[in-house]
Amino acid sequence: IPQKVLDGNQLVHVYPMTDILYYVVGFLVLFSIALISKKIFLSDELLTKNISSISFISIIFFTKAYLIVIPSVSSDDYHFGEFLLPFWSWVKYGQIPFQDIVPARGLINYLDGFLVNIFFELKASYFGFIQNFLMLFYVAILLLVIRKYLNLFFAFIITLMFASWDLGVSGIDIFNAVLLVFLAHLFIDKKYYYFVVFSLLLVTISILFAPGQGGIMALSITPLGVYALYKIFSIDSKIALRFLAFLLTLYILIIMLTSIFDMLYGAILYAIEQSSLNSITYGIPWYFSINSFANGNYWLFEIVRSGYIFVIGFSLIVLLKYLTNKELINRREVLVFSSIIFIFPRYYSVFH
Repeated sequence: IPQKVLDGNQLVHVYPMTDILYYVVGFLVLFSIALISKKIFLSDELLTKNISSISFISIIFFTKAYLIVIPSVSSDDYHFGEFLLPFWSWVKYGQIPFQDIVPARGLINYLDGFLVNIFFELKASYFGFIQNFLMLFYVAILLLVIRKYLNLFFAFIITLMFASWDLGVSGIDIFNAVLLVFLAHLFIDKKYYYFVVFSLLLVTISILFAPGQGGIMALSITPLGVYALYKIFSIDSKIALRFLAFLLTLYILIIMLTSIFDMLYGAILYAIEQSSLNSITYGIPWYFSINSFANGNYWLFEIVRSGYIFVIGFSLIVLLKYLTNKELINRREVLVFSSIIFIFPRYYSVFH
């Protein structure tokens, strides 16, 4: 909740808050107290072994939260407009994404306006503070999903390290990382039916949410989907055929009877057209741009920007290990999955 600011001799609220904001914050506080109290008083385990995820989410949010600023409008019309215009156009004129208006980064551009509309009045000067609400959202989903598949300590470290300099941009990568972690474990656990269903659903969401990153996600998931379908058909081809026919029929009906088809078509077309521009732009050294990081370490910045290369190297190590040892558990699944990680990240800059 934004604090009051000093105006002359009195404290005033510069952000006109709605009742929904107080209800949401109040619920989160009460829920956190109840959950922590339950773990303290109703659990026989040591407190250090039974720490609530809420506690870690709160710590990370506290360390990453932005300072409260006076409402203002950014002088960067283009990038500020990426997040102001889409939701406002939908509310004011009913413009449908990717049909009437093409959001610069996808449906992620609507999050800021959606939250500003719920918690404050939908005015341009209130968009700066909404970063804290986005921060809480991304911290929560990233920590909770990673904790489910690893453990709370690793989830805490990974979430603490994620980039928070601009959630309008880095939020896309956090969102897709969560989806990929979920799908990866369905694949490794050999839950092929679930993998096919959720892949179709989540890839569609990802493309709408961020066409560029959704495109590379679709490419990376496709070989895994082909392998999953192969395993499904090898068990019982008749059941697999009926399952696939029902799934595709339901999917086509849903997207054709709604505006999702037009939105998907527009998103894919936008990603294809934009990729040729980005492939050139991302190949230009950063010091040639206006924002040349004159006071920063250029080489450190370039190493971080190209950090996905280290992921390719690690996936190669995993590939060699599983290729040379035929007795490892889930060998085929890991080989297929790590092969995709090794091949597709090199195309990342084209679709980003």
